[in-house]
Amino acid sequence: MRRLGLIDRRLLRRERERWIDARPPGPLDGRDPQSIPGGPSRLVVARNESALHGSAAQRGDILRTMLARGLRTLTGEPDERSAWASLLSEFRPGHVVGIKLNTVAVHLAPHQEVVDALVASLAEGRVERQNIVLWDNLGRLGPIRMRFYGDLERPEGAYYQGMERAGFAPDSRGAPRILCTVPRPPGLGYDRKVRAEIPSRGLRLPVSRILTRVCDHIINLPVPKDHRVTGITCALKNFYGCVPLWDSFRPTHADGMHANRGDPQIAELYANPCISGKVRLHVCDALRAICDGGPWGEPQLEPHSLLLATDPVALDAYVLALLDGARRKLGMERVSRRAGYLESSARRGLGTNDPNSITVVDALGRLQAWPS
Repeated sequence: MRRLGLIDRRLLRRERERWIDARPPGPLDGRDPQSIPGGPSRLVVARNESALHGSAAQRGDILRTMLARGLRTLTGEPDERSAWASLLSEFRPGHVVGIKLNTVAVHLAPHQEVVDALVASLAEGRVERQNIVLWDNLGRLGPIRMRFYGDLERPEGAYYQGMERAGFAPDSRGAPRILCTVPRPPGLGYDRKVRAEIPSRGLRLPVSRILTRVCDHIINLPVPKDHRVTGITCALKNFYGCVPLWDSFRPTHADGMHANRGDPQIAELYANPCISGKVRLHVCDALRAICDGGPWGEPQLEPHSLLLATDPVALDAYVLALLDGARRKLGMERVSRRAGYLESSARRGLGTNDPNSITVVDALGRLQAWPS
């Protein structure tokens, strides 16, 4: 019997082949992204080996200091308030600042202490807490899809457990507010009047109302993970969470956006003014990272770092080198060949992936080596 109720077995097989059993890159699978000079770009690596230890209050104090120093070093401003004034130069009273989370996998989402530090820092920069929004797609799967994917005991079952499992339950009355996109209560849904054009696939995707109707400025808060299809997922791919990809059982848009390993769709999506035109800063929560089994698995690395940049391509290039360095030490193949979207992004002028064009410094401004 070919069908299981309303579910086509061929569809299930295709889903498993594409999303769960995707093969690692082989010798004929793509090529390393070409480095495209640009910039100059600046990346701050704020590191503290104690950031994951001690009480929640102690971790919070450490991360607060790491973030403040990182912001000053990134902008060259003398204090935190001036740093935010530089980054949010178009901010006006009443404007809303949205923090785009990445809660797609419960095993590695932004740490609550990092989010708290970022909210406190924005408040220091004169952004009122009621005008700060934490948001993502809720990502809660329906019962049919969860029967296929399993539960949290399996890596793929951790996928799309969403904001609530990661500790960010929607709360539209809090300060900061926690909102989600999912097109049914309690989400705000998608804006059908604002479309993200993806020319390479002929797609016109509606964009989250949170992005188009609620937020005036966006702080991107990704986490560093390898990705079995696109090589890595970090700053640029985090915005897949603002368009509908998995909102029905048939993942039509998800297939299209991940075809050819997301190259150049990742770049095309981020290049849309409705997205890139609002992003002011990228803060990668690299306290922990996944170098094998992402985006669903459990983290294997503890870089104890926050990565700050205004250039998402440079940030992703650094994370790619960091994860590939860890994989090399484990005797694993590099994932660079899957990450062709970095070259496409650099060619579109979204940033640079050329290490020679990227100045990497620590939170005190001291030069740091490129990961190897």
